[in-house]
Amino acid sequence: MKKQLLTLLTTTLALGAPVTTTQGDALDAWADKYLPTLKDLATSLLTPPFTITEVQELAEEAVLAADELRDVFKGVPRAKIAQAVLSVAARAACPDGLEPWVMPLIEGPGAEAMIESAFRKLFPERAQPAPVVDASDVDAGGVQ
Repeated sequence: MKKQLLTLLTTTLALGAPVTTTQGDALDAWADKYLPTLKDLATSLLTPPFTITEVQELAEEAVLAADELRDVFKGVPRAKIAQAVLSVAARAACPDGLEPWVMPLIEGPGAEAMIESAFRKLFPERAQPAPVVDASDVDAGGVQ
């Protein structure tokens, strides 16, 4: 199963080239370290009731796991790596019947916001500040 999930990860991130030996070794070590926890956290969400804290824990683990992959997937945005990691965890945990319902949520904008929130919490020193809108940039009557 690990090989299938790593293939899914590299395909999702569209490396466009075969994985090098160095990348393969790094991915293998990464999978041994993170996949069991990611799968366990994702599986626990399939057994109600669950809390937003559990969802955030999964997002944070995905961000930590993705951060370790930034040197493997150079040039790929951190959010894309984290979302691919989250997708791999969901696919590992989901029974086939639930996958069509769960994957659009994981691959959608809500998950992107959750990932960004987790990244800002875990790595505040690397987070980009939110843009500030100057009042002169807003049309009369406010934001429409």
